[in-house]
Amino acid sequence: MTNHEKELKKEIQKLKDQISHLKPISGKSREELLSAKEEMYTKKIKQLKEEIEEYRKREEKDKFIRKMKCDEEVEKWTEKKQWQTANEKLKQQLKDKTNQYDALRITHDRLKETVMKLERERFMLESKLKAK
Repeated sequence: MTNHEKELKKEIQKLKDQISHLKPISGKSREELLSAKEEMYTKKIKQLKEEIEEYRKREEKDKFIRKMKCDEEVEKWTEKKQWQTANEKLKQQLKDKTNQYDALRITHDRLKETVMKLERERFMLESKLKAK
């Protein structure tokens, strides 16, 4: 219960107390006066009760809206987390493929050097063989 609601309830109780204090006064003109005041206080009580009810309805609506926003935020966070996980997975795959590429490139360069060396050796051996 909020402060505003508490204040309204206090005011209702105060008005009820005023009504109960006015009733014991005697005299017809006083009775009419009291009746008018009682009616006025009764209307005021009714109005305050309606305000409390409106306030409660507004509060329930606000709670529902806050809950919906919270649910939306959780949903967005979950989606963001899924994309982040997928992104990290793809980054790791890219890193693995890059490492694999580097290893294959090094192997390729070594094999190329070996082939060139063997071709030079073959050329030298062929030229020696022709020279004889």
